[in-house]
Formats: sequence, C-alpha cells, structure tokens
Amino acid sequence: MINKILVPIDGSENSEKGLRYACWLASKVGAEITVLHVVSIPYTGESAVFHIAPLEAAGRTILNRAKKIAEEENCVHTHFVSREGSGNPGHEIVRFVKEEKFSLIVMSSRGHSTLTHLLLGSASDMVVKHSSCPVLIVK
Repeated sequence: MINKILVPIDGSENSEKGLRYACWLASKVGAEITVLHVVSIPYTGESAVFHIAPLEAAGRTILNRAKKIAEEENCVHTHFVSREGSGNPGHEIVRFVKEEKFSLIVMSSRGHSTLTHLLLGSASDMVVKHSSCPVLIVK
C-alpha cells in the first residue's frame, strides 16, 4: 500500500513535474507527501562553511516554489524538508528513505546539466539502484 511518498526536487522543471504527478497520485491513494531538497555541498572541511549559506538560500527558494505547486495541486498532507549532503544527492535521498520508511519515491529522470551528470552521476540512477522502496520515474 502506498501511504508515504517521497518527492526529491532540485528546482528543475522535471522535478516540479514529478511533484505534480506525486500530488495527483497521493490524492488517489490517500498518501502523504514529503518533498525533499538536498543541498549539495561541493566541498568538505573548513572551506565548505563559506559556501553553504548561498546554497541553503537557493534550497529555500526551491522549497518555497514546491510549496506553491503543492497548494496549486491541492496536496493536503505535504511536508517539506531540506538536508545537506556532499557529492551525488542520491546518497542523501537513499539515506533519508531508510530513516523515514517511505513506501514510494516519485522523482524526475533528470534535472541537472550533462556536465553535472558526468561529474556526479545521476541522482535518479543512484536512487533506483539503492532504494529500499519502489521508485517511480517521471519523464
């Protein structure tokens, strides 16, 4: 049974499309939605401290946009979470899924540029390979 849906977002049109699809699905099955944005920290150690604030601000903007979409789509039971992680955001998504016991992940197939994909790998690829629950990829 689908009762708890995770929707990772990165601010791209594709991830917003995934959120809209998840809202539709949640309304049909009576599930709650958690929207997750992973703040990807490109550095570790002391140098990361100086670069986190702008990334966190961008993350808040992405989550605020997601809140507007959820309101437009009449998503009643929706929660919004931001987490920090380095490298591929897929690692943090998989970790969050294990912690919170989601029954389904709805995410877009891609959001970042080809260069980012080559450097970090695809978050959706990582999640599909390592998730403990089913993953629905929205194109």
